[in-house]
Amino acid sequence: MEPFPIRVLLVEDDEDDYLLTRELLAEVGTQRFILDWVTTYAQALEWMIQNRHDVYLLDYRLGEHNGLELLQEAKRQGCEGPIILLTGQGSYAVDMAGMQAGAADYLVKGQINASLLERSIRYAIERKRAEEERQRLQKQLCHVQKMESIRRLASGIAHDFNNVLTMIMNAVGLLQIRVGNNPQILPYLNIVSSAALRGADIARQLFLFAPLDELKLSPLSLTQVIRNGCRLLAHSLPRSITLQTEIPPHDIMIQGHREYLQQVLLHLVQNAQEAMPAGGVLTVRLTTVPAEAIRPFPPDLPAAPGYAVLSLTDTGVGMDAETQQRAFEPFFSTKPRE
Repeated sequence: MEPFPIRVLLVEDDEDDYLLTRELLAEVGTQRFILDWVTTYAQALEWMIQNRHDVYLLDYRLGEHNGLELLQEAKRQGCEGPIILLTGQGSYAVDMAGMQAGAADYLVKGQINASLLERSIRYAIERKRAEEERQRLQKQLCHVQKMESIRRLASGIAHDFNNVLTMIMNAVGLLQIRVGNNPQILPYLNIVSSAALRGADIARQLFLFAPLDELKLSPLSLTQVIRNGCRLLAHSLPRSITLQTEIPPHDIMIQGHREYLQQVLLHLVQNAQEAMPAGGVLTVRLTTVPAEAIRPFPPDLPAAPGYAVLSLTDTGVGMDAETQQRAFEPFFSTKPRE
């Protein structure tokens, strides 16, 4: 399979150097390049901040400006691709200044051949990808650690809250026996009892954020849980929303918690319904995927030969970028606080 072409932007005010660069890139037989050429600082800056290229080659001399100034300004305005500086003479000071400003490499004109140029471009792109992957994994790790802290906190609160509610409900039960059918006291005890039951329900919801090792998981058929859940939810949706299901006929067995899975499905369907105020189509899909097909592999995912995948797709209004970033934060909501 032929590799994808690498898009290169050359910033060079000398046409002869442009033609030479084009010839050198054409000599590389293992990789195809698409070369764009601009001659001025202003043109280059405009193109670079659009991030349409995989790598940038900057001539150090650009009239009243130089490549180092362009590099710094492009980085400041959001250029994300790797940048390689080109100069007519080797200079240690320029080399060091370029590296400190974020240049991926520094090449001296007259000493460049096709192999050197290809390797410099390839290494620059690979280093950039490796850095992006490192940042992605670091961000993912921070998210996992934050979620773990929230889970521990929620679990602790739920346990303590349950203990308090148990004492309240026991005391209310004893008082209800003592007062009998006293119409002046019994209604108030019933109010306390109802409030305590609502509190217990809140505590159960907090347990959704408990670490997996604190949940009592058991073997169950995810197929049956999702199929039965969809059958019940279909009657609660308005007629303007069509519920479609893609659920295999065979059982997909997992280690899980039936009630929590049902609650997750309910909340996802409710969110989809709210995203389609004018109606639409909601699709619930259940399938499996082998472990080797998951790339990159989430660090908090337990090792297993394969995994069940539950996905819900709706034709609603969607989420903006900020909401997508926070979608999996516990207690996050776009609804106004009452």
